[in-house]
Amino acid sequence: MAINISITVADMVKYPFLPQARQYIAKTDLDFQAIIELPIIRDRAKQRISASYSLAKRLYTETSKQFDVEIASYPLAIMLVSGTEDAY
Repeated sequence: MAINISITVADMVKYPFLPQARQYIAKTDLDFQAIIELPIIRDRAKQRISASYSLAKRLYTETSKQFDVEIASYPLAIMLVSGTEDAY
């Protein structure tokens, strides 16, 4: 029996690894090329990486209304970190 849980965009911002976040981005005009080329998404991905090295891990503020940027920057940050091949 499958459980259907309603996930909001705000939830996807907080938990961008959820499958629903991937589906959300797929429905936008953001294709892979746009995600890697848009400076606002690229800069946010870099901020996510930098924040992961600090003790203050507040990555998202409730006042941010750029949900698409928040959600799209997560997979880009993962790709950038993976490319370094640094285990840390």
